Amino acid sequence: VVARVTHRDIVCQMAYARAEGDMLVCAAHAHELPKYGVKAGLTGYTAAYCVHLPLAGRLLTMFGTDKTHEGQVEGTGDEYNVNGTDGQAGPFTCHWDVGLARTAPADKVLELWVEACWSLTAPNDSPRHDRKSEGFNVEGHRKHATGQNAAGSVCGLTEEDEAASRNNSPSAQRTVGSRHGGGDARESSHRCTREGCEKKPKKEVKKMRWSHPKIPPAPKNDRVIQK
Repeated sequence: VVARVTHRDIVCQMAYARAEGDMLVCAAHAHELPKYGVKAGLTGYTAAYCVHLPLAGRLLTMFGTDKTHEGQVEGTGDEYNVNGTDGQAGPFTCHWDVGLARTAPADKVLELWVEACWSLTAPNDSPRHDRKSEGFNVEGHRKHATGQNAAGSVCGLTEEDEAASRNNSPSAQRTVGSRHGGGDARESSHRCTREGCEKKPKKEVKKMRWSHPKIPPAPKNDRVIQK
């Protein structure tokens, strides 16, 4: 899994190595999320959580294992691990490639790590794991994935100084909207990405020619003789 975070987009790709070079299988981008319900904050932690869903769905649909490994249908935020089924293809094992990105805990690039959604398995360490108790922090994960951590700070700034908060964090206000806006967007994105991950065929567009076609030499010479 190749992940890159830019100033305006998040790119997540599935690739495998060959002797002649790396071969790209499928990809998902954060700029696709508005059609799934996430309208703003396309470079934040919530968007990073949502990007891996269409990537996993496209990979499994391509290899025909989306029916045998349904995974976690409803995004509850709880820890979920994919188990293999006897007589069926096992889960895909992924390795991580983040380039030169920072991989400290609570960094959004870690949330791109495909977290065993459907039949993709990979070890990870992100804010949902509490280092002191070494357990799964469900509430911490849910707050980060749904944008509630940003919603709390934005609401606090709005109560103190509405004009200053509007100028300093307009993107965050559009993202969360309210204390529960981010959660609704993430849940709807979880459902839509599972349903709409199939690759749609390209529409056949009839090409329009606005210039006169080139005349062959023989008809062109005949026109000259006639003149």
